[in-house]
Order: sequence, then C-alpha cells, then structure tokens
Amino acid sequence: MPTPGTTSHRSPYGVGVACCAVAMVVLGGSVQASTALADYPTATAQAARYALAATALLATLATTRTPAVRVHIRDWLGLALMAGLGLAGFNLSLMTALRHADAPIVAAIVGCVPLGLAAVAPILARRMPTPRTLAAAALVVTGTTLVHGAGTASVMGVAAAVLAMTCDVVFTLLAARLTPRLGALRVSTYSCTLAVPMLVCVAAATGEGAALRQPTLAEVGVVGFLGVVLTAGMFLAWFHGVSVLGADAAGLFIALVPMTAIAAAAISEGAPPEPESMLGAAAVAAGLFTGLLRPTSAPRPYPAGSRPGVVALPRPTLIPVRAL
Repeated sequence: MPTPGTTSHRSPYGVGVACCAVAMVVLGGSVQASTALADYPTATAQAARYALAATALLATLATTRTPAVRVHIRDWLGLALMAGLGLAGFNLSLMTALRHADAPIVAAIVGCVPLGLAAVAPILARRMPTPRTLAAAALVVTGTTLVHGAGTASVMGVAAAVLAMTCDVVFTLLAARLTPRLGALRVSTYSCTLAVPMLVCVAAATGEGAALRQPTLAEVGVVGFLGVVLTAGMFLAWFHGVSVLGADAAGLFIALVPMTAIAAAAISEGAPPEPESMLGAAAVAAGLFTGLLRPTSAPRPYPAGSRPGVVALPRPTLIPVRAL
C-alpha cells in the first residue's frame, strides 16, 4: 500500500476492496458509540470532531514524506464542496430528515447512494453504466431497505433525505476526482479542515451557543474517538479505496454500514436480527459480489455520435460516512 499522500493508480484491486470494506465496517460498528452524543448540540459536536481529525491529519501530513503537489484553485473549489456538501450539508440534511421522518425511511432513501453512484459516475467518466453494476446497486439498495424496514415520513422529511443522499453522492464523486492527484491524505486533511469553520458558522446561525454546556466524560471520549480514530483513519482508507475502485464500485460498500450497525446492536443486546434484516443482508452480499467481479473487458464507450460532453461537476448509518 502506498504512503497516505501518494496517488494510488497502481494499487492492487484487492487493497481497494479491503480499504472500502474496513472503512464502512468500522463506521457501522461505531453507531452505538455515537448515541452518546444525542443530547449534545449537533453542529458543535461535529465541529469538534472534525477539528480533532484535521489536527491529527495535519500532523501526519507534516511528519510523513509526502510528495509535494500543487493544489490548484479548481482543487480548492472541489475540496470546499466536499466539506460544505459532503460534511456540513449532509449532516444538516440528515438531522432535518430525522426530525420529519422515521429513521427507516430516511435510511432507505439515503441507502440509494450506491444506485446513484452506479448511474452517475460512469457518465461523468464519459462511459456507459454497465448493466452488471446497475443490477448490483439495485440489489444493495433492496437489501438496505429490507434491513431498515418501513416507517412514515412528511414531504419535508423525504425532501431532506433526498438532499442528504445527493450530498453523499457528490461527496464520493468529488473524492474519486481529487484523490488520484492529491492523494488520500491531502484530501482527508483539507476537507476536514475546511469543514470546521463551516460547522462553527452553522452552530452560531442555529443558536447552539445558548445550549452549550460542559460535555460529560463519555461525550468527550466519543468525540475523540470519532475525530481521531473514525474520521481520520476511516477517511484515509475510504478515499484510497475510492481512488482504486472508482466511485460506482466503492459506493456499493456503503451498504455495509447498516448491516454492521445492526450486527453490533444485536451482539450488545443479546438478541438475533429479524428475518427481514437477515434477508436484506443476503441481498447486500449478493450485490457486492456481483458488482465487484473483475470486468473481463474494457467498459463500453458511448455509441458514436452520442458521447456526451464533459460535465462540469468537480470530483462522507443507515447513517453513512459523515453522520456519525
């Protein structure tokens, strides 16, 4: 595996699979820990989390032999969009959705991220989405819906959940575009650093200052774990995996988050998962197996005369990557 800041074009396919799988399994296993922050102001806790992650990543960037890379204005714009949409925007949309809809509905909508990536990522790369990848994404989405079950939602809740899903899709597309040139370490460091002032502004705008209090020891420990271990470590693994596999294939692994969360909850509570959840897990596994089979031929280009122009979009459950 290359050093954290280097490009990963020559990394083995298996390493990319392992990085994405480990990142999402760790994220899903941390859901239980994140419940300790339920009573603390959301934006403030997230700002502290990303500040700790940025500090750890900046220290790593300063102490490793990372090749110098010039960051262009276009790169900074992409990084700012990652922080604004993928981190701050995603969390705000998700919290709004959960206030106006049942968690299973929100999770099912946000769980459509793999399908969105499977359809959009190839188009942005100027190639046709493969039926195999689309079928795999559909299996993953179906399994995720079965895992979470059903519920009720208002129009506002559905709209906010769709916005959160869109933010998550854009976040991964941006990572796939930026990481091969800047490296996973720089993308992780800069996006976390840019997210901190954004979240501080959100906390001030929403009046969280009036609700601030001294955090408990458990809350301090959870923020520290989420910032240093989960965010910093998971982002490095996730961005590296995305740059190796591509956004469409890497997106399939997001479905491991709810599966791991449910398994962790079942272990901690001593109760087996419901049959619907087990059936959903099987569908997710089938989707991952189908989507990650190595292609035997090059991706099909668009037919002559129908190839689209370059799209000017730059390149974080079920609470996905940034919500915890």
